[in-house]
Amino acid sequence: MAKICLYFQVHQPYRLLEYNFFQIGKHIDYFNQDLNNLVLDKVANHCYLPANEMFMNLFSENKDKLKLNFALSGTALSQFKDSKPEVLSSFKNLFSNPGIEILGETYYHSLSSLFRTDEFEYQVRLHKNFVFELFNKKTVTFRNTELLFKNSISNTVKNLGFDTIITEGVERVLPNKIGNILLKSKDSKVPIFTRNCSLSDDIAFRFLDSNSIDYPLTAKKIITKIKKQSKNSDYIFIGMDYETIGEHFKKEEGIFDFWNDFITQLANDKEIEFCNFSDFNIENVDTPIFDSTDVISWADTEKDASAWMGNSMQYEALRKIYDLQKAVYETGNQKYFDIWRLLQTSDHFYYMSTKRQSDGEVHSYFSPFNTPYDAYVYYMNIVSDFEILLKKKS
Repeated sequence: MAKICLYFQVHQPYRLLEYNFFQIGKHIDYFNQDLNNLVLDKVANHCYLPANEMFMNLFSENKDKLKLNFALSGTALSQFKDSKPEVLSSFKNLFSNPGIEILGETYYHSLSSLFRTDEFEYQVRLHKNFVFELFNKKTVTFRNTELLFKNSISNTVKNLGFDTIITEGVERVLPNKIGNILLKSKDSKVPIFTRNCSLSDDIAFRFLDSNSIDYPLTAKKIITKIKKQSKNSDYIFIGMDYETIGEHFKKEEGIFDFWNDFITQLANDKEIEFCNFSDFNIENVDTPIFDSTDVISWADTEKDASAWMGNSMQYEALRKIYDLQKAVYETGNQKYFDIWRLLQTSDHFYYMSTKRQSDGEVHSYFSPFNTPYDAYVYYMNIVSDFEILLKKKS
């Protein structure tokens, strides 16, 4: 029986204003609330509301067969709560299904796991508590920001009470370069599930790619691949941004029809079983070791941290914001804690990437700024203003 884990990531950052040099010292609000509301309205109408309705119907039609896994950043959830309560209600309705597992992550969708362990722990706990408050569900599987992973992170995650970690199936790290098998982290022995990059990207990136060998992509073609790859495998893990459904690919382009067909055919196939990550009990199973001394992620061709740390601008911006930790703590002011943490969101550094070709196109697609250099300048102007504010309050 082929076991399939379907996973969706839901995230919305608090985007920044185009903060120019002459605004430094004036302490104008840093966040572009008009743009945040505009994007949230658009994505809610294109993706969140209709996709949630679609999956609610699929749960109803397929009774106890369907299982899905979701991770939602705290910055997305807080925007739903404050600005789009109908979206939050829609997710609450969907998550009332027992077949939904919600994953833990950093509240602020940050890179704190690579810079400040104490801050990482705080954000993970904050997210865990917020998810329980909103949905009355405990998070036992961990998904780090952008599937970032290295051995040492697993120890922290284990100490935070998580039973399982998901990350990217990076070939250079997989034992014998073989994916779709149960693994354990080298340091903590926490069970590791790795995303099937090829099958995931078939849907998330190549759905409308006329140069793809599978074009036009159909549910049947993906299921044929799943069955082929599931031989001698423990599971198939397909994961992507939830916004793939309706936002990155529009309804009129057939993405909803695809997912309806895909779920229905999987549910009716006697050789396939939907699973949550927490369904697997491998405590006493002899599994290979997953050993990643370097950082891996699900981003870009390199599958490392270069999407956020690949150039000097990104390094300088990251160093600057994390160096403010002491000054923020000295204020004891919750408002400044919130600002500092919102400025840690990984998207701000993603927009500063200067990569070219297809990776560069993806970075540009998500960025609200004209160039990576604009993203850097506006960010550093904001950080400079924030630093002045902190000095006044200390």
